[in-house]
Amino acid sequence: MAELESAFDALSRVVDQRGLTSVRRAMDPRLFNYLNSAFYDGVLSRLPHASELVSPTSGMSAEYVEDGVGVLTAGTEGVQAPSAEVQRTVDLVFAHATRHPERSLAVVTASAMHATRVAQAVQRRLRENGEAADFFAPGRESFRVVELHRAAGIERDTVIFSLGFGRTTSGRSTPNLGALSEKDGRQAFVRGMTRARRHTHIVTSIHPKDTEERRLQYGARDMYRMLELLFGESTTSEKAQAPASVTDDAADAWSRTSPTAWVARVPPCTRTTRTSSTWSRSRTPSPCPPEL
Repeated sequence: MAELESAFDALSRVVDQRGLTSVRRAMDPRLFNYLNSAFYDGVLSRLPHASELVSPTSGMSAEYVEDGVGVLTAGTEGVQAPSAEVQRTVDLVFAHATRHPERSLAVVTASAMHATRVAQAVQRRLRENGEAADFFAPGRESFRVVELHRAAGIERDTVIFSLGFGRTTSGRSTPNLGALSEKDGRQAFVRGMTRARRHTHIVTSIHPKDTEERRLQYGARDMYRMLELLFGESTTSEKAQAPASVTDDAADAWSRTSPTAWVARVPPCTRTTRTSSTWSRSRTPSPCPPEL
């Protein structure tokens, strides 16, 4: 199946472009500085959000799932949807639903397989105990779990970006990180990091120490560099420890500033209806371009 060209790329060849240089949205300074340097040649300026003037908080956080290992899938697709990362992501989803039901949430991932497994795990937990069932009911900004290709139309208060790739039992990781490693992977990286209004929490089973930057391409390399910034320089040689559970203080620290993510089987710019436990969709011919 031929890859469809985005409307933005097609129009850019025939319509004059004018760049906007001011960013007027809440954004973690580390993310803004990285995007400004790596994508916009340093020409952007950022006006601080009102909430930052009252109570400076981080708009991004990350944790390493140390036991996120599994078996290589066919071809070069790597270790997708490691069980430990699926479970950790689901735990974070329900912690958010219980503590902050007033804040919308989405889960975004680079792996379609991981999106499916997280969505199934959430549905299974709902069927078993009905925990926070009202939070997952259909609504204006209901919970979604989406793979990066389908994330352009999603924006939530808090987003959990669960990478969806892990390591082999011998600790080896492959350079393929799904949508991030594709030709438009850098665009996908920007899309994934800017879906949250308040906070993005990254859950990853691959630490910068687990791979080499030179092996990575496109958005996978950007993700490597972003994780280095978030984990700190020391973590390039030492693995960061993931917290065993979301404590009250930790949950407050990242949920005050972040939108959440629920895996949806719906591409951006589509009309979605829910029938029982499944999602129906109508696909548009091309994705919406990400915006900073």
